[in-house]
Amino acid sequence: MKRQRIQADLEVARHRQFAEKQSSLAEQARIEREDYMNQIQKQKQIEAQEKKIEEEKRNALITHSKKIREQISNNENIKKQDRLDYLEEGRKVRENIQAEREKINSIKAAKLDELRQNNIDSKYMYELQKKTVSF
Repeated sequence: MKRQRIQADLEVARHRQFAEKQSSLAEQARIEREDYMNQIQKQKQIEAQEKKIEEEKRNALITHSKKIREQISNNENIKKQDRLDYLEEGRKVRENIQAEREKINSIKAAKLDELRQNNIDSKYMYELQKKTVSF
């Protein structure tokens, strides 16, 4: 009977030891699973941060590119306007010169008419008639 009791106690002890071992292995598996899930979560966070940084860099490059293109366009427009202003100024200068020539020619013609009306001999008007405006 003592032997049976000892065997029964040993059997209970073995079951308890087996249960403790199973519990210990289950706890270790749970801890490893949690650690693995935490590592996956951290990796996902790192990937999300890297993706966000890459997106910000890409947006910065796009913004910079747009600004550069806008500056180039503005510079081209300024150059075109400067060229048009230059050409317009040249046209005005030519018109002013032409107006001065016409004014001088009209003064010359008026002076010649005045001399003719005063019956001045044409040999005296010859010098005035051959004068040309050159500027």
